[in-house]
Amino acid sequence: MPQGFSRLLPVLMTLAVVGVVGFWAWNGLKSPPLSQSRGIITTPAGWQRIDEGSFSLYAPKGSAIRQAEQGGLTYGDILGPNTCLNYRVGAKAAIVADRRTHARYTETPMTVDGHQGVLRKAVLNDTERYQWFSQCNGTIYIGLLVPHALSDGASLAIEGTALSEDERDQIETIFKSVRFASK
Repeated sequence: MPQGFSRLLPVLMTLAVVGVVGFWAWNGLKSPPLSQSRGIITTPAGWQRIDEGSFSLYAPKGSAIRQAEQGGLTYGDILGPNTCLNYRVGAKAAIVADRRTHARYTETPMTVDGHQGVLRKAVLNDTERYQWFSQCNGTIYIGLLVPHALSDGASLAIEGTALSEDERDQIETIFKSVRFASK
């Protein structure tokens, strides 16, 4: 081995190790996959699993779920750090934003746990936010509707608001972590 290379090798190895450690420190270590058989989804470090019964999802640590049932519809909210979501499970589950009533509106397909859904984004006015999401502060809307995803044919609708685009991206990550209970 040439003499110059033997002096350079420890420097290169140190740089490689520092690079790997720096990458993990910058991006955070990812949590284990949610399900090997249904596609690998990673969540940010420190997120926790929340079980509703008919579905589960991952959300920031400190998030909690409240639920109720009425007339064949299970509904509730998931509240936590930068997270303010409402959900409904049932045959008539729907989300509020649509292109007829919101000028800044987008709709894209989204596959969740093997089921085809739709992801809607819009900006709400203060009256809408207060009417539909009174416990939330933001006016940046995001909603997910997955029709007929549950074993009994029921649909899932989850929606909420965010104060910033970063918070809305966090909510989209929550949506991607949804897993339906198999019965």
